[in-house]
Amino acid sequence: MGGREGLERSLVLCANYFETHWTDENIVPVIICSTEDAKQGMKESFQRVLTLKEYVEGMDNNAELLDKISAYEHEMEGQGRMMFPEHLSYEQIQSGIKSGKYKKGNFQVSRENYTEALVHIGDENTWFIQGRLNCNRAVNGDIVAVELLPKEQWSFPQKII
Repeated sequence: MGGREGLERSLVLCANYFETHWTDENIVPVIICSTEDAKQGMKESFQRVLTLKEYVEGMDNNAELLDKISAYEHEMEGQGRMMFPEHLSYEQIQSGIKSGKYKKGNFQVSRENYTEALVHIGDENTWFIQGRLNCNRAVNGDIVAVELLPKEQWSFPQKII
């Protein structure tokens, strides 16, 4: 038993041990892997295996962690230190604003949490933006184009400095 295979075998042995010994406590061990490939390999030996992203998606207040995982995934995909997706072209933005898909507004960073902002769209609408990826590269005072997320993805300020 050597290298990676030995480590994986030890991990599965430990998970099985805990599964047996924690039954009365209603604690269920889970193996968390960094990639889908690793997850599939581990599933041959143990049932409850998740990727880190799947695990975090099941948590409450997960936006910041999901941002960090996404940035890490972009980096690992050979995109160097790129942390944000490529900007849309000027033409795509203008077309989206004209069609109503995007709204144009003034970006204001929260004083309480640097990963949150408000976008003031005209005099009557203000949209809340949360997370480094959603804020993208905008800085306080920028004019930005924003797209409304589906309602199930809406969030509220976290009040963290």
